Amino acid sequence: MSTKLRISILAAALMLTVRGAAGDGPKEDGAPAVKLEQVGPQVTGAVDRMAERLKQGPVEQTPVADRSALFLLDVDKGEVTLIADEPDPGRKYCGSPRWSSDGRRILFDSSPGMVWSKTRLKSIDLTDDRLKVADLGLGNCPSFSPDGKRIAYLVNHGAAPDLKYGVWTMQSDGSDRRRHEVFGIPKWSPDGKQLLIVRFGSPVEMSLMDVESDQVQPIRLPGYKIHSSPSWAGPGTLVAVASSDEGAAVVFLDVTNPSEAKIKEILWKKGDRLDGNPSYPIYSPVTGRCVFVSREPQGMALYSIQRGTFGPPKRLEAQGFDNKIASLEFSPDGRYVLFCSDRLDRRAHAAVGSTLAPIRPTIRTPSTSGRAVEGLVELIR
Repeated sequence: MSTKLRISILAAALMLTVRGAAGDGPKEDGAPAVKLEQVGPQVTGAVDRMAERLKQGPVEQTPVADRSALFLLDVDKGEVTLIADEPDPGRKYCGSPRWSSDGRRILFDSSPGMVWSKTRLKSIDLTDDRLKVADLGLGNCPSFSPDGKRIAYLVNHGAAPDLKYGVWTMQSDGSDRRRHEVFGIPKWSPDGKQLLIVRFGSPVEMSLMDVESDQVQPIRLPGYKIHSSPSWAGPGTLVAVASSDEGAAVVFLDVTNPSEAKIKEILWKKGDRLDGNPSYPIYSPVTGRCVFVSREPQGMALYSIQRGTFGPPKRLEAQGFDNKIASLEFSPDGRYVLFCSDRLDRRAHAAVGSTLAPIRPTIRTPSTSGRAVEGLVELIR
């Protein structure tokens, strides 16, 4: 079967799938047209408190272009807050944010420039309505297990003389570290039994690793290439950017049988009321919303699409483009998105259509020489 014919059949199946999920057809008001998961009030409350504390502590920006900072986006309001920019002196590359399922912890990594072997893991914890920052040692690309009790991470070549490179797992407090015989970005599956391993590059190579046995199964999708970094969207399902001769699309991948992975739903295809190149898609089963990066002639921007509706992709910030946006992550309730960017001066955007919000004054503490979260923590206790 030709690629063109395969795409056509898939598109026809998509129309039936989406309309079936929507019941009476597309929703004009943009309301979710699919059955959504529920998040308990404790998780929602923890997420709100974490976000509020982060917003209350402005972070000083490193005044150079060669850096990558961590930002918090309120998806509903389009407001963006800088939350980490140089957690230790000289470590001006922040990346790979991950939010715990209970809403009380955010992991990320920080590097001195592009010296990835010296990357360290950082943790922002909500404790008694305060924020506490911890260093978890060498490593990058962290991932929480679904219950938040374990962390998977990557150690790069040359990190330390006595430290072997590869994917490692540990308890959430940093104890009981164990090395696995794989290399790549680890992402814990929703059932906690597997790690999605994404190799660096474009297109990417992917595999599933059983956490207990270390058995690895390559993911194969004949006729397509997978780009940027896919994420879990549900049990046995990834959200990814897949491309063929017909173009690129944000899709759901069924990986229950990794050697025979298949596209089971198209969420958005390039050229459908937005002619950007998509990357870094994430999906929230709680809200039915997918957020992705679109590269356009002017630069990169964040967009969202609502599963089960036929509305166009929605721009999430009022204006401006970045040279780089990467490493997207939803909060457990789907209201906030963490992302990394090299943007300068653009601290917070109000809702689409309004003017830029003013920049809050920078606050630092005498006891903290580094920028970013350490200074922020001392002020909001």
